Amino acid sequence: LNKIKMNALILDSFWTIFSSIATSLAAIATICYVLFTYKILRETSNTNRLQVKIADAQIYYQITKILNSAEANDLLDILAKGNFNIDPLGGIYKQQTSIPIKSKDLMRLILDPIEDLAKYWRDGILSIESIDTGFGFKILAVGSNIEIVNHIIRIRESYKSNSPYEGLEDLYLEIRKSVSAEEISQYPNLFNKN
Repeated sequence: LNKIKMNALILDSFWTIFSSIATSLAAIATICYVLFTYKILRETSNTNRLQVKIADAQIYYQITKILNSAEANDLLDILAKGNFNIDPLGGIYKQQTSIPIKSKDLMRLILDPIEDLAKYWRDGILSIESIDTGFGFKILAVGSNIEIVNHIIRIRESYKSNSPYEGLEDLYLEIRKSVSAEEISQYPNLFNKN
């Protein structure tokens, strides 16, 4: 009877030891699984961030293609010379002293791409520094041009809203802040927004 009790005691100790070892192995396996899962999650997150950066670069590239196109640069040259008129109804002014500009071309080549940049800036996709570096001069030239600002104001009046090209306005005013004190007079706040 003592021998049976002793064997039962040994067997009971064996199962306790076996159970402790099995529980420890299960805990180690769980920790390894959690670490492995965390590593996969982190790599997935890094991949997602990389994909977002690639998408950002593609967006920036597409806008760059439009704003730096020969057609857009020609239009910006005309705007810089100041000898133009824009038909508020979207047609062309046919004056002898002015170069005609179609409203739709101005919107398609200049205003809409800058508005897109403003949207991506507001959404935190593009930084103001990258926009200023790539397009700051063009945005300042557009936002300081009285004919273009008046055209935007006419568009807003027709929509009875300040929202058309509000992003362009905000972007212009933000980039304008980085202009030196000596140059600030070249870029007036024609939108009358503080």
